[in-house]
Amino acid sequence: MARVKRGVTARARHKKVIALAKGYRGRSKNCYRAALQRLEKALAYAYRDRRNRKRDFRRLWITRINAAARQWGIKYSQLMRGMALCGIELNRKMLAEMAVNDKAAFKEVAKACVATCGSAEELEAARARYVGRSGTLTALLRQISTIQDIDERKAVGSAANAACAALRLAIQDRESQLARERLHSRLAGERIDVTLPARPRAYGKIHPISGVIREISGILSELGFVVVHGPELEDEFHVFDALNTPEHHPARAENDTFYMTKRLNGRRVVLRTHTSSMQIRAMESNPNPPIKIISPGRVYRNDWDATHSPVFHQVEGLFVDEHVSMGHLKYCINYFLNRFFARKVETRMRASFFPFTEPSAEIDVKDKHQKWVEVLGCGMVHPAVLKNVNIDPEKYRGFAFGMGVERMAMLKYGIADLRNFYSNRLEWLNHYGFCFTDILVHKRGVIITGAARRVGRAVAVFLAARHGYDVVVHYNRSHSEALDLQRVIQEDYGKRCLLFQSDLRDFAALGRLVAYAFEEIPHCDTLINNASRMCAAKRGNVVNIIDTNITRTQTRYFAYLLSKKALSDFTVMAAEEFAVQLQVNAICPPKIPDREIDGVKSLEDMEAPCLKNFLDAVATLVDRNNTLSGKLIHTNPATMP
Repeated sequence: MARVKRGVTARARHKKVIALAKGYRGRSKNCYRAALQRLEKALAYAYRDRRNRKRDFRRLWITRINAAARQWGIKYSQLMRGMALCGIELNRKMLAEMAVNDKAAFKEVAKACVATCGSAEELEAARARYVGRSGTLTALLRQISTIQDIDERKAVGSAANAACAALRLAIQDRESQLARERLHSRLAGERIDVTLPARPRAYGKIHPISGVIREISGILSELGFVVVHGPELEDEFHVFDALNTPEHHPARAENDTFYMTKRLNGRRVVLRTHTSSMQIRAMESNPNPPIKIISPGRVYRNDWDATHSPVFHQVEGLFVDEHVSMGHLKYCINYFLNRFFARKVETRMRASFFPFTEPSAEIDVKDKHQKWVEVLGCGMVHPAVLKNVNIDPEKYRGFAFGMGVERMAMLKYGIADLRNFYSNRLEWLNHYGFCFTDILVHKRGVIITGAARRVGRAVAVFLAARHGYDVVVHYNRSHSEALDLQRVIQEDYGKRCLLFQSDLRDFAALGRLVAYAFEEIPHCDTLINNASRMCAAKRGNVVNIIDTNITRTQTRYFAYLLSKKALSDFTVMAAEEFAVQLQVNAICPPKIPDREIDGVKSLEDMEAPCLKNFLDAVATLVDRNNTLSGKLIHTNPATMP
């Protein structure tokens, strides 16, 4: 059988060459060979021409650089070595263009190289003179082998090697010293622009479920509840029997509950279906109330769809003491919901049924569409439950409540699908995750000057309701408005609100304001409106609120606009002066209509575009992860992207 000369590879190469040589017309015989020869010759010429052009350009660049360098008494090689020592990163093309088009910049580069190369070349000359290939010590070491006397050879060799090592060490130390001197001179000649934002660092985030559990636990701990944890693998007594759940109850069916095959003390073992089992354990361990606990944790139920998961999280609370009533329960629930949703929520209690509470109720809240949404269940502890743990129901009463963590997170943060919590998609987790500072820092304080009315009032309500700040409100003449603001912050949002009346034109009043704020709220680290001093030893933020009219000439408000203009310039100066301790920025809000700003009492009053953009900018600047400083931010929605 004849040998096949053209395989798959050869045919592919043949097609490629013919495609590249398309348009060639020659004799039919040897057409492929002729096309191949013409193509290879064309490629060779193209490569040769490209190399020649590149060589011509390189020669032109070097000629230009050399001519410009000699004007400043330095050679081309010295210029390139000096640039390497100075850390100047410019290729020959850029340097050649600078030599022709920007002679002033080339002069600065050349001067830096001249200052560097002097000491460096002297040191290199000393190295070559003594320890180089033709150096004195090198020649001496070569002649040691010609010495006949062994003792003399040892002595000379030892002395020569010691001298050579000492000289190399001295040269190395001198090189390090010169490098440090170059660095210090370079840093001294450069000006650091503190207004340039730092490069953002990639931080991990807390999972939304963990973050919401900490939010719920933090709010309820303000009411005196203690967090307890327990086993997820429980026996039937603690999960069902002690909680007054009969055998025929649907929750005990095997198609709804995960049962284990093994038994514990004759009882079936189950993955707990709620954290109420910890309430039984807490009452067993403390038969003498008061008992005030919350028990967050994982629970398990055999269900899986867009709003249900076989593994989810609950937080349940229990309060047992004498004279406990539904009024205590209602106050606790309302306080928690107002703090959790950061607004004054409208609630209603619907009669319901739970085996372990009597009476039982479900709590509904109105959403932004004015529709009722169920959020949690609650009720008074059933007397049978108290008897099961040996607590006298005639003497003690209590209330209990429970909520799903995922559901609370979905309602607060607008999450549509429960399965997203367990999908492990990084984009989703980065969007809904919690920063560590948002969770770990429970208390933050802010001084707001001129906060009784208008913009100052809106900022105070926004920071207290949305971000949990304790607020020190300064005012001068608006006493009634300040009292109303204090009532709103303390009663509706459960945060501290202190009032301080003074005329800030009195410099002594500034010191009294700051002293009072730090004495009452030691964790105060933010100043809004900038009317006083901050402690230089601490970190914090200063946000100056100026006016959009500072660029206009209005004789009617000359003194006011002059002070705001001075505050704008002060922002940049203070940012440079306190670059290590403080971030100093300014916000220039647009003109906000009176109907949007007067009488602000809740977050629902802050949805107007002008006011909302302004408040979001304030929240960004007071965030502890903020790296901006010396910036003037305009919040006009018409000009914002």
